[in-house]
Order: sequence, then C-alpha cells, then structure tokens
Amino acid sequence: MSTTATAIPATGPQVDYIRDLLDERAVENPDALKEQAKTLDKRMASRWIARLKEVPKRHESQRHQRGSTPSVKSDVPAGRYAVTGEDGTTDFYRVDRPAEGKWAGYVFVKLQISDEYQRIPLRNVQTILDKIETAGPEQASKRYGRELGHCGVCGRTLTNNDSIERGIGPVCAGKMDWSF
Repeated sequence: MSTTATAIPATGPQVDYIRDLLDERAVENPDALKEQAKTLDKRMASRWIARLKEVPKRHESQRHQRGSTPSVKSDVPAGRYAVTGEDGTTDFYRVDRPAEGKWAGYVFVKLQISDEYQRIPLRNVQTILDKIETAGPEQASKRYGRELGHCGVCGRTLTNNDSIERGIGPVCAGKMDWSF
C-alpha cells in the first residue's frame, strides 16, 4: 500500500518573506524569482528562506522596502484614512511620511487590522494612495475618526463630542488647515 503525499502550497506570509528577502539580498533576477516563489509548496518555501538568509545583503542604496517608496505620485499627507475597499467594506490605512532620518522622503502605507498594522506591498501603495486621493484626504481622514473614535490625523482617542462627530481633533484640524 503506497500513499502519495500532496504538497501544501506556501503560505502568504512565507511568500511575502521571500519577496522581502529577494528585495534586500544580492541575487540575480529577483523579479523572476518572486514570480517563481508564488508556485512553491511550504517545504520548498522554507528551503528558499533558509538559503536566501545566507545570501549577502545588497548595498543600502540598492534596497527597496516593501510598503515604502520615495517616488510616489501623490500628495496624501501623513495620517489615518478610511476608504471603501474593493469588496465594499471599509478599509483603514495609516500613511507615514518621515521628514528626517534615513527614511526621509519615503512614503509608508499600512493596513490597519484591529489594533495592528500590516505592511502593504510596494506594488499596491500607489493604488491605495489613489483611492485616498479620490475620496479626498480630508474626508477619508475624518471618516476614519468618526468610524473608530480616534483622530484621523494623529490617532489619539477623541473625547469631545464635537471632535468625535467630526472625526478629527481641533489641534490636528488646525495643523492640517482643515475645517473643524
């Protein structure tokens, strides 16, 4: 009696980690390898991860970090936003734009899931920023605040009834030059 083992596909986090490693390691043709990584099973993905960890890192100037880019085409300011997702549900995002340090000029976008934030793949950053831009950054930020009870700019808990109703605190509204 023989049994045939069925290969279990690699998990999403495994494939994402492989993509991250390919972005930071000195490997040839990383884009082709990223495509190949989508077809791996769990066992092979684990092997790839172990081998990629042994590959030297690229020079800092050659690396890309997922969820960030120095050259997005959007003026969406740093803050928190609520927009309607593809499936009709409300998606919550945090946009960060460091002004100093080694990440100055980059844009980071993260999806909020409960109290945690999940990195957004670089290939999706522009799409999300475009959604926020279409909804209107001020409106999307205030929607975030109304739906979650936290300021759509800084994320602090809103305690004043007027602030809760508007979705943004008066100090942040002044900083953003948005009507309160």
